[in-house]
Amino acid sequence: MHLFSLAKSQELKTAGMLLAASNSQLLEQAQDLAVTLARAREDRTISADDVYAALEAAKMPTDLGPAAGSLFRGRRWKFSGRYINSTRASNHARTIRCWILK
Repeated sequence: MHLFSLAKSQELKTAGMLLAASNSQLLEQAQDLAVTLARAREDRTISADDVYAALEAAKMPTDLGPAAGSLFRGRRWKFSGRYINSTRASNHARTIRCWILK
């Protein structure tokens, strides 16, 4: 395997996300919560931070791990084109995407 390969990197990323998502009941609960949150907003836009905050408020586990990358996968979500800085301390203000529920 080549040390630097964008195609291989993307292939491994997708495989890892699918594996994590296939084993995660918490991911399914988080995805359902994301839909509920988005439907409650006029613009139907949310971020992963919104979902994590709602999980925490509901006293649910927030340790999605690698499955978090699959939170907005599927046909019902569309990238809004907007980025925000995460407010979760563990994310060190990194840039995250905002998503729109179709």
